Amino acid sequence: MQNILFSIDSLVSNSTPTNPYVEFRGWAFSKTSELKQIRISYNGKCVEAKLFTPRHDVAVAFPDFADKAENSGFYKLISLSKGELLAGVVFTLEVVAYDDEVCTQQVAITPITEQQYEDMSVDDSICTCSFCGETSHFGNSGFDYPIFHKYKIIGGGARPNTYCQLCGSNDRIRYLDYVLSNYTDIYRAKNKILHIAPEKIIEAKIRSNKNCNYITGDIQEGVADCKVDVTRMQFPDNHFDFIMLNHVFEHIPDEAAAVSEIKRCLKKNGKLIFSVPICLERNTFEDPSYTTAEERIKFYGQADHVRLYGANDIVERFERYGLKVTEYMAEKILPVEKIAEMRVIAKDRIFIAKKVNSLFLRAINRMCGMRFEN
Repeated sequence: MQNILFSIDSLVSNSTPTNPYVEFRGWAFSKTSELKQIRISYNGKCVEAKLFTPRHDVAVAFPDFADKAENSGFYKLISLSKGELLAGVVFTLEVVAYDDEVCTQQVAITPITEQQYEDMSVDDSICTCSFCGETSHFGNSGFDYPIFHKYKIIGGGARPNTYCQLCGSNDRIRYLDYVLSNYTDIYRAKNKILHIAPEKIIEAKIRSNKNCNYITGDIQEGVADCKVDVTRMQFPDNHFDFIMLNHVFEHIPDEAAAVSEIKRCLKKNGKLIFSVPICLERNTFEDPSYTTAEERIKFYGQADHVRLYGANDIVERFERYGLKVTEYMAEKILPVEKIAEMRVIAKDRIFIAKKVNSLFLRAINRMCGMRFEN
């Protein structure tokens, strides 16, 4: 008796491709076990499909398998050579369950002509994700409002072909991951980490580091390990090696209170990691009188933002709070071809800041005649 239900949604047998790749997408359930893997074999090669949780309607259509929806979806995009396309390819899909039952199905791609190969188009949405390593059609990120046409704003606005639909990373998450991997030890070392409004796939990667003491927080209760108001945090002094908050400061009316609390909770050599939407053409702009969603969308680009940071003054702005800020801009640390390959924005930036000691602050005060907050 066959205990595996199996469907390919994205491919018709004996089809003729119009691009030099074949896309396998579908779902599978086992009545008696959980799915282990889905193998795709062709021309002496064997690759494994990516398993994921499919759309809710698949579980609704099969209520008897609703408790097995996790990892019941699969996806794999396979690039084919000219020779393979001209000769045609037969693929063998094997759905393997943990009880060792195997369900097999074959799919044939008919040969194409030289002219059909020459007429094939290149799909700009196809990309290999630098976060999950899978090749797929990338979707779009962000929203499109008039302010994004008026100003060049990085980290905001509509960005075509930047969203990996398999792992959920977008351009800024992939760039954040690159900086964390190459300019911090956050994924490797024994650290105490507070992550505010965590990106779920970054959170999962940090949690895989069993050496770290990792806490997530959010102003909204129930979406992280604990509820945290960054302007009044419940943690002791000198507690964390890293505090990370990306695209959060633009939501906080009392920026000074937030930075003061972050400094209090960081260890002496601790670091703040942050990013924000940033305007290349003007200094930081905020007006407390803008309180409606319409006003904030018009001037800041999002209904719950309270300011729009400017590239020209953001480092100086945060250094006035007693931080030493290092800016990591993509085009300054990555070659052009790598930026294109990763589908990140050349002028995107991550900031890593550390506390400045009191003696240094007092020296700056004397030199500049300015009051800096310690």
